[in-house]
Amino acid sequence: MKTLCILVLCCSLTCQAADFIAVTESMPPMQQELDGQVCGENVELVQQIVSKAGLSAEFRLYPWARAYKMAQQQANTLIFAMARTPEREKRFYWIGKLVEFKLGLVRLQQRGEPIQRLEQLKGKTIAVQRDDSVYQWLIKAGFSEGNQLIVAASSEQSWALLANGKVDYVVENPRFLPEIERRTQLDKGALVVDMTIADLSSSAYLAASLATSPALVQRLQQAYQQVME
Repeated sequence: MKTLCILVLCCSLTCQAADFIAVTESMPPMQQELDGQVCGENVELVQQIVSKAGLSAEFRLYPWARAYKMAQQQANTLIFAMARTPEREKRFYWIGKLVEFKLGLVRLQQRGEPIQRLEQLKGKTIAVQRDDSVYQWLIKAGFSEGNQLIVAASSEQSWALLANGKVDYVVENPRFLPEIERRTQLDKGALVVDMTIADLSSSAYLAASLATSPALVQRLQQAYQQVME
């Protein structure tokens, strides 16, 4: 992890004008900020792809809605790790899949009774990040802001809302539960998954803005294939 941070730092210091801005949201341990640098498993993989293509990138963490807006509007912008939904298909160039993930309804073990059907969520509150795949899916399912949906700026803010009893649920990857408990100072086993949501099981991708040069996109796609071999 320390080596990765040094690599990203060197890139930001030596490349006065990086070829790309690579944006993402904080989602420890996959992508996070440590000692002022963007690090994590997904960051490392994206850095390998960019380097293999003979290019450079400056990594930045933003709230998801801001990162998503930047990646739609600005040239030479990469975004990760993003679910490849039908609504997004024609809005980006898709470089390649980074990781598979499953999502479930996570709550404090001591709070409330477990639910078994999504209909039971109608009377609950859920922390979400605006414009991410979970938010969009819940909106389509009939949930709304100010009622069931409490919008947070980041995953970590959603975790804090849950830990402090401000919301009933977050929708999160079950593998992150130990990290969430550690970061919110909850006891081990304080969080439980009531149920997984099959519709939100997906693959997370590296993508580029449509304003990016097709030649650069092709270089990244070729580099992706080489890295993933």
